[in-house]
Amino acid sequence: MVKEKAGSVVVKLGKMTEPLITIRMSKSCKLADLLEKKDIEYNSSVRVNGSVVAKGYMLKNTDIITIVTSVDGGK
Repeated sequence: MVKEKAGSVVVKLGKMTEPLITIRMSKSCKLADLLEKKDIEYNSSVRVNGSVVAKGYMLKNTDIITIVTSVDGGK
């Protein structure tokens, strides 16, 4: 488990087929910074705590960022 340090936030990042990972970022980190660091494109499949938020959203301790990849299906 990653512990919180002064001047940082600890968030979890999960992708559809991968386990959650814990990441420590600077306290002034925005969602866009995390996505850039992890080479993830921002789109409507990016959620923070279950909701779509702006790229400028300031990450907070215990935020859970999920990436849901689109699934093609049907006839």
